[in-house]
Formats: sequence, C-alpha cells, structure tokens
Amino acid sequence: MGYASESECNFIGVLAAVNNNNLYYQYSGYSFALRYCLGIWKAKDEKIFNALKKTVHTGIFKNYKESQDFWQQYETPIETGFRIFYDNFLKINHQKDGMESYSKFVDLMVNYYKTKDL
Repeated sequence: MGYASESECNFIGVLAAVNNNNLYYQYSGYSFALRYCLGIWKAKDEKIFNALKKTVHTGIFKNYKESQDFWQQYETPIETGFRIFYDNFLKINHQKDGMESYSKFVDLMVNYYKTKDL
C-alpha cells in the first residue's frame, strides 16, 4: 500500500513464511531468500558462488528451473516494457533503486539473523 519499501516487504514476507507451521511455506521462504543470496554472490564473486552452490541440494535448483520455465512461457515484449515502466514507477515513488530494491532485503535479513538462529 506504499507504506514500506520493497526490501522491507520482502523481509517481512520471508519472516512470515519461515515462521509458519506449514513446511511448504517454510520452504518457500527459505528458497526465496536463498535464491536472492546466491544471486548476489554470483554477481559479486563467482568463486564463492560456485562453492556455495555445491552445498545446495540439486532439487532446489531443479525447483528454481521449473519456476523459471513456468514464468518464461508468459514472457512477451509487453513484459519487458512493463518491467521498465515498473522500475520507473518505483523510482518516482521514492524507491531510488527501482527494481533493484527487491534484493536489498538480504541486508535486513543478514542483520536480523546475526542475533538469531536459522
């Protein structure tokens, strides 16, 4: 509703999911967070990314691929235009990083879990 940043919303969503009693919700939250964390490492340091990737169950990567394949069938030139539009919409509405702000929740999550158990 415009009261929180995208990063704060993602952080709250992950906390809600991983603290749910339903294992499917927990998996969804952890999987979502892991995907963003791995993406950041892939962009920053390919060597660390490759080392971390070896520690992740292959089924999780299969699940990521299934999700990617599902959404890819809906990709159209309109989707590309929408991403540009939405990126600018976020920037106009004080989300200076636009679509990039979605991944900034990782900073919130890392700081939160410095004092908590996973």
